[in-house]
Amino acid sequence: MPIKVSNDGILSVNDVHFSCFYKKAVTANGNELGNIEIGGFPTQEVAEIAPGHPVTLLCQGGGGLQVINMNTPLNYVELEITVNFRPSFYLWQKSDTFNLTGVRGPDGSFHWMPH
Repeated sequence: MPIKVSNDGILSVNDVHFSCFYKKAVTANGNELGNIEIGGFPTQEVAEIAPGHPVTLLCQGGGGLQVINMNTPLNYVELEITVNFRPSFYLWQKSDTFNLTGVRGPDGSFHWMPH
């Protein structure tokens, strides 16, 4: 599940680290799950994101949008993405958190919107 993250500022951001967390998920058979760590998610780090440039974040475990130890795909997800970064000319890290809602469409792909 690729998600594009871009730097909309006027300066570069450095030492960028991403993390993902499913706050809520509903499977295709209607089971509701909450507070799910994404297993097998590799820590993604980017040395620098220049102004106006995007990077692609892969918020998925080993099975993509599959619940750990289950073969049932998810139809609804509330995803929290935390981005830690150091702005240029800044000595310490800052953090931003973004909440997205994803709904699986009839074509099988997820459609994302701010939550």
